[in-house]
Amino acid sequence: MRTLALTAPSAAADAAPGDRALIVLLPGRGDAPEDLVARGMVDMVRARGIAADVVVVDAHVGYYRSRQAVERLLADVIAPARARGYRSIWLAGISLGGFGALLYGARYGATDPIDGVFAIAPYLGRGDDLPAEIRAAGGLPAWDGAASADDDYARLVFAWLRGFGDPGEPRPQLWLGVGADDRFAERIRLVAPLLPADHFIEVPGGHTWQPWLRIWGTMLDQAPLPRVAVTATAVSAAR
Repeated sequence: MRTLALTAPSAAADAAPGDRALIVLLPGRGDAPEDLVARGMVDMVRARGIAADVVVVDAHVGYYRSRQAVERLLADVIAPARARGYRSIWLAGISLGGFGALLYGARYGATDPIDGVFAIAPYLGRGDDLPAEIRAAGGLPAWDGAASADDDYARLVFAWLRGFGDPGEPRPQLWLGVGADDRFAERIRLVAPLLPADHFIEVPGGHTWQPWLRIWGTMLDQAPLPRVAVTATAVSAAR
Protein backbone atom coordinates (compact mmCIF):
# COMPACT_ATOMS: atom_id res chain seq x y z
CA MET A 1 0.00 0.00 0.00
CA ARG A 2 1.22 3.51 -0.81
CA THR A 3 1.46 5.73 2.25
CA LEU A 4 2.19 9.30 3.25
CA ALA A 5 4.16 9.49 6.50
CA LEU A 6 4.04 12.72 8.51
CA THR A 7 5.85 13.42 11.74
CA ALA A 8 4.60 14.50 15.15
CA PRO A 9 4.64 18.15 16.30
CA SER A 10 8.18 19.48 16.53
CA ALA A 11 8.15 19.37 20.34
CA ALA A 12 7.75 15.58 20.20
CA ALA A 13 9.57 14.79 16.97
CA ASP A 14 12.83 13.88 18.69
CA ALA A 15 11.20 11.28 20.93
CA ALA A 16 11.68 7.61 20.10
CA PRO A 17 8.78 5.88 18.30
CA GLY A 18 7.99 3.99 21.48
CA ASP A 19 7.26 7.32 23.18
CA ARG A 20 4.98 8.56 20.41
CA ALA A 21 1.69 7.21 19.15
CA LEU A 22 1.01 6.34 15.53
CA ILE A 23 -2.28 7.33 13.92
CA VAL A 24 -3.10 5.44 10.73
CA LEU A 25 -5.61 7.33 8.56
CA LEU A 26 -7.76 5.47 6.03
CA PRO A 27 -9.56 7.51 3.35
CA GLY A 28 -13.10 7.15 2.12
CA ARG A 29 -14.03 5.87 -1.30
CA GLY A 30 -12.66 8.10 -4.03
CA ASP A 31 -10.23 9.96 -1.77
CA ALA A 32 -6.45 9.72 -1.90
CA PRO A 33 -4.09 10.29 1.04
CA GLU A 34 -3.34 13.77 -0.27
CA ASP A 35 -7.03 14.69 0.02
CA LEU A 36 -7.07 13.97 3.77
CA VAL A 37 -3.95 16.07 4.21
CA ALA A 38 -5.40 18.92 2.12
CA ARG A 39 -8.59 18.87 4.21
CA GLY A 40 -6.52 19.51 7.32
CA MET A 41 -6.85 16.21 9.16
CA VAL A 42 -3.13 16.00 9.90
CA ASP A 43 -2.90 19.70 10.79
CA MET A 44 -5.66 19.15 13.34
CA VAL A 45 -3.54 16.46 15.01
CA ARG A 46 -0.48 18.69 15.12
CA ALA A 47 -2.34 21.79 16.32
CA ARG A 48 -3.55 19.91 19.38
CA GLY A 49 0.01 18.98 20.29
CA ILE A 50 -0.71 15.29 19.95
CA ALA A 51 2.60 13.44 20.12
CA ALA A 52 1.77 11.12 17.28
CA ASP A 53 3.17 10.44 13.87
CA VAL A 54 0.55 10.04 11.16
CA VAL A 55 0.51 7.61 8.27
CA VAL A 56 -2.13 8.22 5.62
CA VAL A 57 -2.75 5.02 3.67
CA ASP A 58 -3.89 4.75 0.06
CA ALA A 59 -6.40 2.02 0.98
CA HIS A 60 -8.53 2.55 -2.12
CA VAL A 61 -11.68 0.66 -3.04
CA GLY A 62 -9.74 -1.88 -5.12
CA TYR A 63 -8.27 -3.38 -1.95
CA TYR A 64 -11.74 -3.88 -0.53
CA ARG A 65 -13.11 -5.37 -3.74
CA SER A 66 -10.27 -7.88 -3.82
CA ARG A 67 -10.74 -8.52 -0.07
CA GLN A 68 -7.16 -7.60 0.71
CA ALA A 69 -7.59 -4.27 2.50
CA VAL A 70 -6.96 -5.28 6.11
CA GLU A 71 -4.46 -7.98 5.17
CA ARG A 72 -2.33 -5.43 3.33
CA LEU A 73 -2.84 -2.92 6.14
CA LEU A 74 -1.35 -5.40 8.59
CA ALA A 75 1.52 -6.48 6.34
CA ASP A 76 2.43 -3.10 4.83
CA VAL A 77 1.67 -0.64 7.63
CA ILE A 78 0.94 -2.07 11.09
CA ALA A 79 3.59 -4.81 11.25
CA PRO A 80 6.41 -2.53 10.00
CA ALA A 81 5.32 0.11 12.53
CA ARG A 82 5.56 -2.44 15.32
CA ALA A 83 9.03 -3.37 14.07
CA ARG A 84 10.08 0.31 14.24
CA GLY A 85 9.08 0.44 17.90
CA TYR A 86 5.61 1.97 17.98
CA ARG A 87 3.70 0.61 20.94
CA SER A 88 0.55 2.75 20.68
CA ILE A 89 -1.27 2.48 17.34
CA TRP A 90 -4.66 4.03 16.54
CA LEU A 91 -6.71 3.55 13.38
CA ALA A 92 -8.91 6.31 11.98
CA GLY A 93 -11.08 6.22 8.89
CA ILE A 94 -13.88 8.00 7.09
CA SER A 95 -16.77 6.15 5.41
CA LEU A 96 -15.18 3.18 3.63
CA GLY A 97 -12.02 3.87 5.63
CA GLY A 98 -14.04 3.77 8.84
CA PHE A 99 -15.32 0.38 7.83
CA GLY A 100 -11.73 -0.69 7.15
CA ALA A 101 -10.64 0.41 10.64
CA LEU A 102 -13.51 -1.56 12.24
CA LEU A 103 -12.86 -4.56 10.02
CA TYR A 104 -9.21 -4.57 11.06
CA GLY A 105 -10.34 -4.72 14.68
CA ALA A 106 -12.72 -7.56 13.91
CA ARG A 107 -10.14 -9.57 11.96
CA TYR A 108 -6.95 -8.90 13.90
CA GLY A 109 -7.96 -7.32 17.20
CA ALA A 110 -7.38 -10.55 19.12
CA THR A 111 -3.95 -11.31 17.63
CA ASP A 112 -2.62 -7.79 16.92
CA PRO A 113 -4.51 -5.48 19.28
CA ILE A 114 -4.56 -1.76 18.60
CA ASP A 115 -5.12 0.98 21.15
CA GLY A 116 -8.09 2.70 19.57
CA VAL A 117 -10.34 3.24 16.58
CA PHE A 118 -11.85 6.48 15.31
CA ALA A 119 -14.63 5.59 12.85
CA ILE A 120 -16.22 8.59 11.15
CA ALA A 121 -19.47 7.86 9.29
CA PRO A 122 -18.35 4.28 8.63
CA TYR A 123 -19.94 2.25 5.89
CA LEU A 124 -21.51 -0.79 7.56
CA GLY A 125 -22.78 -2.84 4.66
CA ARG A 126 -25.57 -2.47 2.16
CA GLY A 127 -29.20 -3.50 2.26
CA ASP A 128 -31.67 -3.48 5.14
CA ASP A 129 -31.72 -7.16 6.12
CA LEU A 130 -28.92 -7.11 8.70
CA PRO A 131 -30.01 -3.88 10.45
CA ALA A 132 -33.59 -5.19 10.52
CA GLU A 133 -32.38 -8.45 12.05
CA ILE A 134 -30.51 -6.55 14.76
CA ARG A 135 -33.50 -4.32 15.54
CA ALA A 136 -35.84 -7.32 15.64
CA ALA A 137 -33.59 -8.90 18.27
CA GLY A 138 -34.00 -5.85 20.48
CA GLY A 139 -30.81 -4.08 19.47
CA LEU A 140 -27.18 -4.97 19.13
CA PRO A 141 -26.66 -5.96 22.80
CA ALA A 142 -29.40 -8.60 22.48
CA TRP A 143 -28.54 -9.75 18.97
CA ASP A 144 -27.17 -13.29 18.89
CA GLY A 145 -25.91 -13.19 15.32
CA ALA A 146 -22.39 -14.02 14.28
CA ALA A 147 -20.37 -14.00 11.10
CA SER A 148 -21.79 -16.80 8.99
CA ALA A 149 -18.85 -16.78 6.60
CA ASP A 150 -15.40 -15.24 6.55
CA ASP A 151 -16.35 -12.99 3.64
CA ASP A 152 -19.55 -11.66 5.27
CA TYR A 153 -17.70 -8.56 6.38
CA ALA A 154 -20.63 -6.42 7.58
CA ARG A 155 -21.89 -9.24 9.80
CA LEU A 156 -18.34 -9.86 11.03
CA VAL A 157 -17.98 -6.20 12.00
CA PHE A 158 -21.34 -6.06 13.79
CA ALA A 159 -20.52 -9.26 15.66
CA TRP A 160 -17.25 -7.69 16.80
CA LEU A 161 -18.97 -4.44 17.77
CA ARG A 162 -21.48 -6.37 19.87
CA GLY A 163 -18.54 -7.36 22.09
CA PHE A 164 -18.23 -3.76 23.29
CA GLY A 165 -21.22 -4.53 25.48
CA ASP A 166 -19.29 -7.20 27.38
CA PRO A 167 -16.74 -5.74 29.81
CA GLY A 168 -14.99 -9.09 29.92
CA GLU A 169 -14.08 -8.95 26.23
CA PRO A 170 -10.91 -6.96 25.46
CA ARG A 171 -11.53 -4.23 22.93
CA PRO A 172 -9.68 -1.11 21.79
CA GLN A 173 -11.11 2.24 22.70
CA LEU A 174 -13.72 3.16 20.09
CA TRP A 175 -15.02 6.56 19.05
CA LEU A 176 -17.86 6.58 16.53
CA GLY A 177 -19.26 9.65 14.79
CA VAL A 178 -21.89 10.48 12.19
CA GLY A 179 -23.88 13.39 10.78
CA ALA A 180 -27.54 13.34 11.80
CA ASP A 181 -28.64 13.28 8.15
CA ASP A 182 -25.95 10.88 6.94
CA ARG A 183 -27.29 8.03 4.82
CA PHE A 184 -25.47 5.59 7.12
CA ALA A 185 -26.75 7.16 10.35
CA GLU A 186 -29.47 4.64 11.20
CA ARG A 187 -27.22 1.61 11.17
CA ILE A 188 -24.38 3.48 12.91
CA ARG A 189 -26.78 4.41 15.73
CA LEU A 190 -27.24 0.69 16.41
CA VAL A 191 -23.79 0.73 18.03
CA ALA A 192 -24.36 3.78 20.24
CA PRO A 193 -25.87 1.91 23.27
CA LEU A 194 -22.64 -0.07 23.65
CA LEU A 195 -20.34 2.95 23.92
CA PRO A 196 -19.72 5.55 26.61
CA ALA A 197 -21.97 8.52 25.85
CA ASP A 198 -19.08 10.79 24.88
CA HIS A 199 -17.64 8.18 22.52
CA PHE A 200 -20.64 8.46 20.17
CA ILE A 201 -20.65 11.81 18.42
CA GLU A 202 -23.58 12.96 16.31
CA VAL A 203 -23.49 16.38 14.67
CA PRO A 204 -25.67 18.19 12.13
CA GLY A 205 -25.04 17.37 8.50
CA GLY A 206 -24.85 14.55 6.02
CA HIS A 207 -22.16 12.42 4.42
CA THR A 208 -19.84 15.36 3.74
CA TRP A 209 -16.57 16.87 4.91
CA GLN A 210 -18.01 19.59 7.14
CA PRO A 211 -19.47 17.18 9.74
CA TRP A 212 -16.57 14.75 9.31
CA LEU A 213 -14.01 17.38 10.28
CA ARG A 214 -16.11 18.55 13.21
CA ILE A 215 -16.34 14.97 14.45
CA TRP A 216 -12.59 14.45 13.95
CA GLY A 217 -11.79 17.50 16.04
CA THR A 218 -14.03 16.30 18.87
CA MET A 219 -12.47 12.85 18.79
CA LEU A 220 -8.96 14.29 18.94
CA ASP A 221 -9.91 16.54 21.86
CA GLN A 222 -11.30 13.60 23.85
CA ALA A 223 -8.90 10.75 23.09
CA PRO A 224 -6.17 9.88 25.63
CA LEU A 225 -3.33 10.40 23.18
CA PRO A 226 0.10 11.64 24.33
CA ARG A 227 0.42 15.40 24.05
CA VAL A 228 2.92 18.22 24.16
CA ALA A 229 2.21 21.87 24.85
CA VAL A 230 0.90 24.02 21.99
CA THR A 231 -0.45 27.54 21.84
CA ALA A 232 -4.18 28.20 22.02
CA THR A 233 -3.90 30.07 18.73
CA ALA A 234 -2.63 26.96 16.92
CA VAL A 235 -5.48 24.84 18.28
CA SER A 236 -8.11 27.42 17.34
CA ALA A 237 -6.73 27.73 13.80
CA ALA A 238 -7.07 24.02 13.14
CA ARG A 239 -10.66 23.67 14.35
